[in-house]
Amino acid sequence: MLVLILAASSVWANAYQERDEINRSFTLPAKAHVEVSTISGSVDITAVDGDTAIVQLERTARSRAELDCNNVVVEQVSGNLRIESKTAGGRCQNTQVVHRVLLSLPRYVDVRVEGVSGPINIGEIDGTLRISGNSGNINLAQSGSGSRITGNNGTTTIKLRRLDAKGLELSVTAEWSSFTLTRN
Repeated sequence: MLVLILAASSVWANAYQERDEINRSFTLPAKAHVEVSTISGSVDITAVDGDTAIVQLERTARSRAELDCNNVVVEQVSGNLRIESKTAGGRCQNTQVVHRVLLSLPRYVDVRVEGVSGPINIGEIDGTLRISGNSGNINLAQSGSGSRITGNNGTTTIKLRRLDAKGLELSVTAEWSSFTLTRN
C-alpha cells in the first residue's frame, strides 16, 4: 500500500514539474484590507505583531505554457493588499496551475478570502474576516470582530478565545458543509 501511495505522489510531482515563486513584503496600516481570491490550492495566514506583511506564493504546473496562462496579481493599492489569480482566455483552456499561498499579516488587518479551491488556515487575526465561496476545509484560530463566514463547501473549524460583541455570522448553504466551534 505504501509503495502505491509513494508511486502516485511521484507521478503527481513529475506531472507538476514547472514552478515559480513570488516573495514580497509590504507595510500595511492598522485595519488595512487584505483580499485573497481565485486561488487553486492552499492558503495559510499567520498573524504577526507589527505592520509588515510577507507574501510567499508558489505556483506549479505541468508546463511553462500553463504557468504563462495563469498570472497572480500581488499589489498594494491605497494601503490595502490584493492577491488574485487570473487565467487568460483563448489558448489557455484546461490549464492546471496549483497555488500555495503563505501570508504573514499584521494581526489587526481585515481579511477577505473568496474563491479558493483548497484548504484555508487562518491564525489569530483580530480584524474582520470575510470568508465565502471556497471549497476545502477552513481552520480558524480566532474570528475577528463581526466576522462573516458563508457559502463554503467543506468543514469549517473555529477555535474561539473570545467572542466579540459584534458576534460571528455563520451560514451553511450546502449539505456537504459542516462547522465545528470550540472555545478555549
